[in-house]
Amino acid sequence: MPQPVNRPAGGLPGQYAPQYSSVPQQGNVPPYGGTPPYNPAPQYTPAPRYNPAPPFSGSNGSYPMNGSVPRYNGGYPGSYPMAGVNQAFTPQRNKTGFGKKVWIILASVIGGIVLLAGITFAVVSLSGPARKYDSACKALEEQRFDEAYDDFTELGSYKDSKEKATEAIYKKGLYLVKGEKYKEAADIFRGLGNYQDSQTQYQSAYYQYGMQLMSEGAYNDAVGVFESLGDYQESETMAHEAKYCYIVNHMDNSDMTTYSYLNELISLKYKDCKQLYKQIYAWKAADFYFNTNSNSSEKKTSISKSAPLYCHFTIYGGPPNGSFYPYASARWPDGSKMNKQKSAVIMYRNGTYWWGWKDGIYINPQKGQTGTFTLILYDENNNEIGRSSVKITN
Repeated sequence: MPQPVNRPAGGLPGQYAPQYSSVPQQGNVPPYGGTPPYNPAPQYTPAPRYNPAPPFSGSNGSYPMNGSVPRYNGGYPGSYPMAGVNQAFTPQRNKTGFGKKVWIILASVIGGIVLLAGITFAVVSLSGPARKYDSACKALEEQRFDEAYDDFTELGSYKDSKEKATEAIYKKGLYLVKGEKYKEAADIFRGLGNYQDSQTQYQSAYYQYGMQLMSEGAYNDAVGVFESLGDYQESETMAHEAKYCYIVNHMDNSDMTTYSYLNELISLKYKDCKQLYKQIYAWKAADFYFNTNSNSSEKKTSISKSAPLYCHFTIYGGPPNGSFYPYASARWPDGSKMNKQKSAVIMYRNGTYWWGWKDGIYINPQKGQTGTFTLILYDENNNEIGRSSVKITN
């Protein structure tokens, strides 16, 4: 329809100041420092044996008769030495040796006690690890893995205790997998390094953990699991699916994770992500109201055809930290239209702006018609983002 000559061709876009949303050993007998000191029984010099004199013969060998009883200068009776013999008397020790025998017997008893204590200690020392080893093996057989591991570890290098300790942990991992405790099992297998098939067991358990997270709705955690597994089985595909599931459950244009995942999946042309992007990050204009002043928040239901006209609105939506230049068109009460005009003002999320005619919508108000005036806003892709109307009066 031809443009009436009594109205301006366009409006003046404007804005308020935008608000951007933007074992010690035991039992030993102390060792002697040497052989116990030997203190023999005290020695004494026995008296010479009494040998009676030979019978008196009245010749050689008889006692001298001095008119007195024969006497000796010593205190002991005795005999003259035999004729022709000059032999010194040698006293003799006690031939029995009783004290020495006592000490020999005592030393033998003590030595036996020491030897017996040492043997007993050795038997106890050897039998202790053996009993602990057997107990640990039984614990492993009965699936008491932590107890078995602790006992084998304490045994150190006894027999194959080190290997048994590792076996206990490995079997615990297998047991946890059967109980669907995949995260705990994966942690165990990862810690076992190259023991048997631990690496394969780790990948399998961790993959199952990722699937478990998916079933629980923990999609973001699942993404981390699948991405860490690289090309194991379908980990890459499952990572994409976990991201997609996160998006459809977090369609919030303020969520940076959603924004990141969408951009990545759009580049891969994954499912309907492009449409989801438009849906989540569509710009919207709302909270319209009309008045006659660009700085007023008054809301009017009608405006005179000769008064200034301003349409105020708030911008919502868009991507995080996004902005755009909107377009606007208008319809006059007589049905004529204003073609789309691009705003000279860039607009941001949660910002309040206006589009208006400071001299009114008519060049000659007297010739202007009354009725309904409508303003329509568009985004940069020509998508309508909002509209509002006001009654024009005389």
